[in-house]
Amino acid sequence: IFLRVEHEGEVRVQLVAAKARVAPTAKSNKGMTIPRLELLAASIGSRLYSSVVKDYNLSNVRTIFWTDATTVLAWIQRSEPWDIFVMNRIREIRELTTGCKWQHIPGPLNPADLPSRGCSPKKFLSSRWWEGPTWLSSPESSWPQSCGDFDEEAINLEKKKSIVSSMFISSENQEWYYQRFSHYKMIVRTIGWIYRYKRNAKIKKDQRVHQDLTAEEYTMAEYKVLSMVQEETLKGVFDAKLSTLLPFVDQHGLIRIMTKISYKSDGNDFRHPIVLSSEHPVVQRLIMDIHFENCHAGVQMLMSILRQQFWLLGGRRAIRGVLNSCMRCKRYSAKRMESKPIPLPEPRVRNARIFEICGVDLPGPLYLKTVNGSREKGYICLFTCAVYRAVHLELLSSQSTDSFIQGFRRFMSRRGRPSTMYSDRGSNFMGLENAMRQLDWEEISRYSSVRKIDWRFNPPSSPWWGGWWERLIGVLKVLLRRVLGRASLNYEEMQTTLCDCEAVINSRPITYLSEDPEDLTPLSPSMFLQDVEEVGVPDLDLIEAKDLRKRYQYRQKLAVTLRERFRDEYLGQLKLTSTKQKVREVLPGEIVLIGDDKTARLDWPLGRVTDVIEGRDGNARVVELKTAAGGLTRPIQRLYPLELHLQSVEDDQVTPHLRQILHKKDDIQGPQPRDSDETDQEPDIISSSPTQDCNATSETEEDVLHKGFLKTRRGRIIQKPQKLDL
Repeated sequence: IFLRVEHEGEVRVQLVAAKARVAPTAKSNKGMTIPRLELLAASIGSRLYSSVVKDYNLSNVRTIFWTDATTVLAWIQRSEPWDIFVMNRIREIRELTTGCKWQHIPGPLNPADLPSRGCSPKKFLSSRWWEGPTWLSSPESSWPQSCGDFDEEAINLEKKKSIVSSMFISSENQEWYYQRFSHYKMIVRTIGWIYRYKRNAKIKKDQRVHQDLTAEEYTMAEYKVLSMVQEETLKGVFDAKLSTLLPFVDQHGLIRIMTKISYKSDGNDFRHPIVLSSEHPVVQRLIMDIHFENCHAGVQMLMSILRQQFWLLGGRRAIRGVLNSCMRCKRYSAKRMESKPIPLPEPRVRNARIFEICGVDLPGPLYLKTVNGSREKGYICLFTCAVYRAVHLELLSSQSTDSFIQGFRRFMSRRGRPSTMYSDRGSNFMGLENAMRQLDWEEISRYSSVRKIDWRFNPPSSPWWGGWWERLIGVLKVLLRRVLGRASLNYEEMQTTLCDCEAVINSRPITYLSEDPEDLTPLSPSMFLQDVEEVGVPDLDLIEAKDLRKRYQYRQKLAVTLRERFRDEYLGQLKLTSTKQKVREVLPGEIVLIGDDKTARLDWPLGRVTDVIEGRDGNARVVELKTAAGGLTRPIQRLYPLELHLQSVEDDQVTPHLRQILHKKDDIQGPQPRDSDETDQEPDIISSSPTQDCNATSETEEDVLHKGFLKTRRGRIIQKPQKLDL
């Protein structure tokens, strides 16, 4: 490295740094050629330049690199894919010499040849090693010019070789025999009939055979198919895939392998199985056919059956892939979809009064004792505060809408009127909501302080959406089971018991319960329900206004402190937990299985996603589905994806029942209104009703014929029988 300085017309050149290394011998590195050694020299020079620039702070100085190796210069200047060794050095040189210029210099003018070729001390002292070459002190116009003589053969010798896979050498001529058929036996029979036609064409008509294929003809046709598969996937017995096996070619031209049971008295296929590559489509169709024939057997069973005749390369992986595409197996192995963890909604974490945001539900019935000794059903109505987790219990005589309205009125009279109510889609809740919907709330709010209650329903068949009241129902059931046992109470006794249970549940701690006596009392919902207990009624005549005002301010301060503790100790501890399950988005047009807890998986209906309903965070929570019976609305946790989409369904994967759903015309305009007597326990299978038929769109004959249906002579449309073939 030389430093050239121009000052007042005077040019001075001085050596700054130099480095030389001994080239590796031919024995130590046989692949090291002269161009590669010159490339290493350029790499060493780049590293030395980087250290000099860093030590002398010469980052803004113009730099020119000279080399007498035209091959190295071409590698650096051209952006082509080179070999790994060359590419790594080129990448390093370009990173270290960014902004620098590379030029060619003839070998006799290159001062770096002196240490590389070697010289005597006398010649070294007489050389211009310290001052640099004479041409470097001259003006730039007289510097050596770069030549364009490149040895393209030496340059291209280090080009990265493009490997083109030619596994299916004759695919253009032979791929027809498996692309037109979806079953292995159909492929074999087709080849067998082709050979039958070939033999019949060579003999007289009276000697031709017209019966079905014989066992021998079928076997020879199968050997021909397997031979074509081996020709397209293997390169003979010397293929690298067979390096760990002992292959040989039999009399039919098939590649088989030697086993340790070659001398066993058994079939030739079992002693010397045929080698097949599991990547070929014919082999995948073979696996699927054997899978169907053996009652949809699993991976281990199919491996055992196939090993009796074939030796599949990568067979276990291929069998898993084929089984994952089996629609019948996927119906039983599909896992339900999951959603991402989400924060609590804003009404549940805001600073509201107690029971302003409520959830309501009715647990199972209780049996109450009547006056005459008989037993009648009674129902518990549980109201819970969504913010402070307090509960209020009411005893109802039935599950009717009128009975619930009476209990709801008692709740509002004692706890205040809520602004938002959450519930499932029970018939009693839906009935009250329908009755409230008919009221003119604008007229009512104009002449009174009553405001409309915002009633929000959970999606059908999603009890976990109301988990914050379902958990309290579980606590209530434990208390009643342990308190009552087998006792039978009357109406008044049950009301008293429910009040006791309500007090116990509201007294439960909702924050950390410490064992340190100096710590604060843990928070409980009862603290927000009632004030500090005081015995006796104070005489207002003996209390001064100043003391009463101080007492009021003190109580207001306690209320503020209580809510601050609730914010810090309760809300501050609510953290989102991550889930290990993979969450994927559901897409419109996707074919899914609709789960139901009350029916077996075999009876679950298939449906197509027509619309995805997103939440405030943009994530999908609920979807609208179309089934053979009508429209449904379900949460995504009820969906079991089959990895099928309306635009990507293959014909060989579609059963008649699934084809009916895929190609059935959209005869339902939007989501159907649900009846008022629908409950959250309603099964997912909905029978057709006159309401749905009214919304259906009549199909013309052109639409029916476009679907592939046929007509009789008198115009009657012939439809295929709709069978449950899933």
